[in-house]
Amino acid sequence: MIAVMRIMSPDINMVAPTAMQAIDPFGREKTLLAGANIMMPNITPALYRDNYKLYENKPGTRDNPDDSLMLLTNAIESVNHRIGWDEWGDPRF
Repeated sequence: MIAVMRIMSPDINMVAPTAMQAIDPFGREKTLLAGANIMMPNITPALYRDNYKLYENKPGTRDNPDDSLMLLTNAIESVNHRIGWDEWGDPRF
């Protein structure tokens, strides 16, 4: 679905959500490879993360925020993508 949407709408932002990682350990990376261009970090303090579980098996709920950033960076770089630090994130249209 992500690949089809990327072909149909090349200039929109599409998220690789943590839910994809809940069904496949590399789900977010695969979603990036299919055409997603955004990965959301989990920066909720560990103390409160259990209060924000929207689904079962949500990954990263035990990671501290610094580890989350490192893991997210490694995941993005593992599929030869780069983080757009300090870049404006609006779609190009």
